[in-house]
Amino acid sequence: MKKGLFKEGGPLGVKNLGNDQYRLSITIPKDQDGRIARECPNSECSPAYFKVTPGTGITDGQESAFCPYCRHAAEPTDFTTQEQIRYAQDMAIREAHGGIDEMVKDALGDTVALGAAGDIRQLAAILCGRGPRRLSRARGADCRHAGQQTSVLRINP
Repeated sequence: MKKGLFKEGGPLGVKNLGNDQYRLSITIPKDQDGRIARECPNSECSPAYFKVTPGTGITDGQESAFCPYCRHAAEPTDFTTQEQIRYAQDMAIREAHGGIDEMVKDALGDTVALGAAGDIRQLAAILCGRGPRRLSRARGADCRHAGQQTSVLRINP
């Protein structure tokens, strides 16, 4: 059975849109006062950083948001901070690790020989662009049953 990169549902509300596209709903954490950080997309704005309390101001059908410093108008999602983008990417990558883990297990079985330095999660990290990036062939092996040559991989730091 072919499994996808993301399992539908779950805490991120994953939805398969088809053509290898998924929608994930990631909630940005609020600070201790219940506010969310925002950053003006205008590169000339200073200080550009501000916080808002969700549910205040315009709460329905807001097409534009405004910077309180320079009055720059843009879509509300354009005011996302770099830290929030990184947070969302990390959450998506963490979710993808589980899917990659399952795909590797389906393809290679529950036990995958990656050498002394690795496991399936490290392979998933490499495939997602995180962690060690170099794989080298540790040794070759011949499968007696399938007459096939395989390689055991070692992850180089």
